[in-house]
Amino acid sequence: GTAVWNPLLRRGRQIMTKNIRFKLCGIGYDSNRSEISYKLFGYHYYYEHDYKLEIYECASNTWKYINAPYEEWPIKEPLDNHISLGGNSYWTAYNIETSEYLIRKFDFSKEILKDFCILPCKKNHEGDTHYLSVFRGNRFSMLEQCNRTSEIEIWVTEKKIKNGDKEDVVWMKFMSVSIPDIPRLTLSNQSLGRCPSYFIDDRYEKSFVLCFTDETRHGCIYIAKGGLSRKVKIDDVGDGYSHCIYVPSFIPIPRESSK
Repeated sequence: GTAVWNPLLRRGRQIMTKNIRFKLCGIGYDSNRSEISYKLFGYHYYYEHDYKLEIYECASNTWKYINAPYEEWPIKEPLDNHISLGGNSYWTAYNIETSEYLIRKFDFSKEILKDFCILPCKKNHEGDTHYLSVFRGNRFSMLEQCNRTSEIEIWVTEKKIKNGDKEDVVWMKFMSVSIPDIPRLTLSNQSLGRCPSYFIDDRYEKSFVLCFTDETRHGCIYIAKGGLSRKVKIDDVGDGYSHCIYVPSFIPIPRESSK
């Protein structure tokens, strides 16, 4: 199964899945409705190439299959990197035919998968990595790390993200980050497949905070600001942990329908 949790309110809810092999891809809601009703988006997998894409509605405690072409499914993407914004779920992907990096989207209002926008980078080296985060509550930020040099560049969207089908997204380079001995944030280096999480801020001076494992597979926080950087080990966290950026919220956990 899976669970939804609000750490601030100390409330959680267990959700039973149809199959033990369930991959959660995102959480969102129908932005066209006045009342927010949360849904989970993911897929069950039974055998090789036997996947079922589904949505779980928290209010009604029901599952629903989604019909979508298999090539559009988020099977090969690093979905621990998905983010939720404005009721929809987003993640990075790579188009082999066009050699372009892009953001893919699951629209919870229309319950469809679609391409959202092109990322402001081209394929330079095999293994370059890209991760998304939310910036200022309504914009995207994107981390790109070179697989050869481990140098990091941060990009942000110029304007807030809306829920339109086609948006003219403009990206701006936010900052470049060079931290000695920072690990490569590749899939092969991820602890149990977990993606790094990061946060940026520019209220006083551009700063960058990253949570990931070091070469000894211990949890660490990497901080860069004003040309200076430091590494802080998290002593109480061992191998195999997971983490994410969390914005405190008073939104209650959706209750299960009594029907």
